[in-house]
Amino acid sequence: MCRDVTFAEIVESGAKNVDDAQRKLGVALKCGSCVRYIQEAITTGQTEFALDHEFSESEADSNEKANAL
Repeated sequence: MCRDVTFAEIVESGAKNVDDAQRKLGVALKCGSCVRYIQEAITTGQTEFALDHEFSESEADSNEKANAL
């Protein structure tokens, strides 16, 4: 949940990525703690997450790993 918008609402909005969700719904604009969850919801359709959730590797994660090399 981000700015009173649920992950289900984000998925239902048809957002294609976090930038799209930001434009459409105004989410992920402040602290950024929701970004990985939003990306996971958009990528997988999952809208509920356990506290110990293991994220799938996203394009952003791949880019971070590449930049670290």
